[in-house]
Amino acid sequence: LVSVTSFSVHGAVLDTLQQRLIQAEHNYDADVALKLVDELQALVKAEPSVEANMALARATLIVAESRRYEYEKADGLRDPRDRRLRRRAIDDVARIGLDALATVPDSLSEKWRISADLYGPMIRSNYKGSKYVQELEDATERAIELDPQNPYALITASKRPLFAEENRGGDIPVAMEFLNKAIEIDPKLDRAYAFRGVGYEELGEMDKAVADWKKALQLAPNSRLAQDKLDDYNKKNP
Repeated sequence: LVSVTSFSVHGAVLDTLQQRLIQAEHNYDADVALKLVDELQALVKAEPSVEANMALARATLIVAESRRYEYEKADGLRDPRDRRLRRRAIDDVARIGLDALATVPDSLSEKWRISADLYGPMIRSNYKGSKYVQELEDATERAIELDPQNPYALITASKRPLFAEENRGGDIPVAMEFLNKAIEIDPKLDRAYAFRGVGYEELGEMDKAVADWKKALQLAPNSRLAQDKLDDYNKKNP
């Protein structure tokens, strides 16, 4: 009876945390996600489970990607100490997520997709690239191999060809193939539209780019990438 009660309490707590996590993901809310990291770490320590560890990894991903975005926006900072602290903050939370995923079964596509997305924010230089890019590529490949219809994994696979220089794997048509397929599978994925808008921008098809950024914001009003891209476009085209 005690163990059943304990399991029920654990399940109820996890359900509540997962609902908050879904909202944080939808709202790109790194502050809520950071609180969830602490709460989920405590839950995992007290009562580890695949679901709790996956939720913890997802929470760390929100924080890591938000911190990386802020780091890129603050690229002009001249204080080396501040830059080091920002880099360390990205890596520290990403490693929490990667450690959480270590106990998750290898048969889950989402384990590898989230792993790949956690490696991404830690790649910021040639040294970091050589250290983590192979892990990122291997994890992405594994995620799609396990579930070719995983739209999140397809979005992840689009990132390097979309954002990297051509001599480092950049290939816009390849990125667009991944994103088109992701949207075909799930037309409600705001990030797929935000990224595809970047692809259209690179191809010089600005009408399509703007339409995709607006669609991303319609689905997720707090999509910073889509909003920043639209703001930049509107400044250049008053």
